Amino acid sequence: MKKEDYLKMLDSLLDDYDAFYISNKYCGDNLKGNTHEYEFSNLYQLFDNNLVGNKAINWILHCYDCYYKEEVKEDKDSAFAYLRNEIEKMFP
Repeated sequence: MKKEDYLKMLDSLLDDYDAFYISNKYCGDNLKGNTHEYEFSNLYQLFDNNLVGNKAINWILHCYDCYYKEEVKEDKDSAFAYLRNEIEKMFP
């Protein structure tokens, strides 16, 4: 996959993901039935050996609600900002 693919996945999560939606809340780390199973699976695979990256993905999976996306977009210390910066470094 290319850098743009991973960035689109992040944007999809930022714009549409709701950790508290019933199927997302109860799927847990299994991801089966999650509305964004594809995005999470690929991001976990990309950040396999990155502890902070995995924690950022876990925060999105379990805590993020797209209702707050405007606030999160502006936060330079958010999980999304961290993941975006790491992806930019991986794919120069």
